[in-house]
Parts: sequence; structure tokens; C-alpha cells
Amino acid sequence: MKRIIAIIFIVITSKSISQNSTEWMNPKPFPTTPRCVFYVDDKTGWIAGDYSVIIKTTDGGISWIEQKAPEGFYSKLFFTTSSNGWLVGRRDDTNRVGLVAYTSDGGNTWNDVWKESDKFSEFLDVDVENSNTVFIAGNRGVY
Repeated sequence: MKRIIAIIFIVITSKSISQNSTEWMNPKPFPTTPRCVFYVDDKTGWIAGDYSVIIKTTDGGISWIEQKAPEGFYSKLFFTTSSNGWLVGRRDDTNRVGLVAYTSDGGNTWNDVWKESDKFSEFLDVDVENSNTVFIAGNRGVY
């Protein structure tokens, strides 16, 4: 009888332990805290986060490639097409100078477009109305 109880206990314990395990799927693993996700269609998307990390998928998240972007901590991505996009955040963890970057090639290269270092200490959101109108919100207002 004791043997049967011991076997039942082992089976139940091993079953409950195996049910609590999780497996990280894609991307494996994101090297920092992800701050924003943006998909322009069902296949093409980006994830951006702290420490200058931005990754892109063109197959709906099955595989990811890391892209080079300006040094910083990213708050928000916004793409109008699979080529044209904006990235906002702050330059680093100490002086919190605003960061705004633009890409016209799907994120392969990013152009730093914000040069006024003392106007905002951090950009938090970006929205594009058309090719001539971009709204950028920071912790000190909207630009």
C-alpha cells in the first residue's frame, strides 16, 4: 500500500512540475526590456527596447534580425510603410536627452533627426499624419 501511494505521489508531482514549465518562442530571447512593438502588416514588424536594441521580422515573427539604430532607449516606433518609419526615445540613461530617428529603408539605416538637446528630456510617442506632419510627444510637451 505504501508503495502504491509513493508511486502515485511521484506521478502527480512530476506531472505538476512539467505543466509549470514554459518555453520562450520568438524572438529568443530579447536581450533587454522590450518597450514597443509595431507591425505594418501581418508579416513585417519591429520590436524596440532599451540599450539600442531593435529587431525586425518579415515572416510574421518566425525569425528576427537585429538592426543598427542610434544609441538610446526607445519608447515608440511608428511605420507608415514597410520602408518609412520613426523611432523616438532618449539618448542614454543618465542625461535623458531626447532621441528622434527616421528610416526610409525598413530600418536598415536610421537617420538621427533631433539635434536640439535641451528642448525635451525624453520623447514618449510618435504619430505620423502624412509625409509632412509628424507629431512627437515628450515629457515636456508636443513637438
